[in-house]
Amino acid sequence: MAKSFILTWNPSLWPWPAGELDSAALLTAAGHAVSDRWSVGGRCKGIAVGDRALLLRQHSERGVVASGEFTSEVFWGEHWSDPKRETTYATVEWDAVLHAEHRLPVDELKIHVPQVPWDRLQGSGAQVPEQAVVLLESLWLEHLGASPVGERSDERRVG
Repeated sequence: MAKSFILTWNPSLWPWPAGELDSAALLTAAGHAVSDRWSVGGRCKGIAVGDRALLLRQHSERGVVASGEFTSEVFWGEHWSDPKRETTYATVEWDAVLHAEHRLPVDELKIHVPQVPWDRLQGSGAQVPEQAVVLLESLWLEHLGASPVGERSDERRVG
């Protein structure tokens, strides 16, 4: 079974350029994947091609704002904020990207998926506990169906 990981994003420290975010949201709403590289924090291994990624917006308007599938294992690259350091990354094909106002809020996640420490995720790359994977994916897919992006043409798998 594919594993799921939570990637984190703090837009107050690292803003996603508005035009790129708008483009990713529109493309994924139309059923197209958007390829990206994302930091997996201190994780050095454990992510495989085909594992799921969910992006948790941190700091303000907290909640899940994107999902996708890893298209690489973990690799090292130049640190996103300090070119003198290296950090770990993985590539992801986002299948859904939402603006903050359409996020799946942390308050709802805490109620429906309490197995994940939503208020204590300190960095990117946390693995979703096995018993929570289906719950989280089901809640996310239900949210996408109810969100302004509506029905999508691509199939999604649960679990």
